[in-house]
Amino acid sequence: MIGDMITKRRVTNEEFGQKVGCDFTMASRIRNGQRLPSRVRLEQIVQAYGLDGNEALRASAAGPKAFSLYLKAKVFEPEPEADEPEEKDPEE
Repeated sequence: MIGDMITKRRVTNEEFGQKVGCDFTMASRIRNGQRLPSRVRLEQIVQAYGLDGNEALRASAAGPKAFSLYLKAKVFEPEPEADEPEEKDPEE
């Protein structure tokens, strides 16, 4: 089925902001390690993406750069799961 062929793709700042309730600029600052989310926004991120709350809290406590790396791995550029095919470049 077509639904089975859909793979994870990179999340844009705009999509992230819409999903967690912040504007593009704040999403970009959080993503780039320039800002940490507020407690409320952190909860929204955890809920929106099904993240482990304790893991997200530890990453945010380590500072904006650490949280940025955490989000990159978990939200923005997640590795495909073992049973998911990787997305192929359409120009190949």
